[in-house]
Amino acid sequence: MLHGNIPRQLTNLTSLAVFNVSYNNLSGLIPQGRQFDTFNDMSYLSNPLLCGLPTKRSCEEAKKSTEEADNRGREDDDEDDIDMMVFYWTSASTYVTALIGILVLMCFNCLWRQSMAPPY
Repeated sequence: MLHGNIPRQLTNLTSLAVFNVSYNNLSGLIPQGRQFDTFNDMSYLSNPLLCGLPTKRSCEEAKKSTEEADNRGREDDDEDDIDMMVFYWTSASTYVTALIGILVLMCFNCLWRQSMAPPY
């Protein structure tokens, strides 16, 4: 999968007959000039962050989409931090509970053996 901007240097290619970058993760302004002027919007399908001609998407809309995606990414990071804290606290409390349980069983086992042992 491709990501990032489409390099402007590609407009210098003179024998480019077909250019299709659909269903990638490209962003930014679509270069204009020479062969690129002959490609239609079907060459850029499912790249929501691409803007400019031949798509009908303005670069302002693409900028807003990028900012919204960044905000969603920050919210996801916050949720990941909370999930890790829950994991750490759960792990620590499970360890402490298991340790106390083992110690109690060891003490109970000793008292039980002493009460069941035959007198000497």
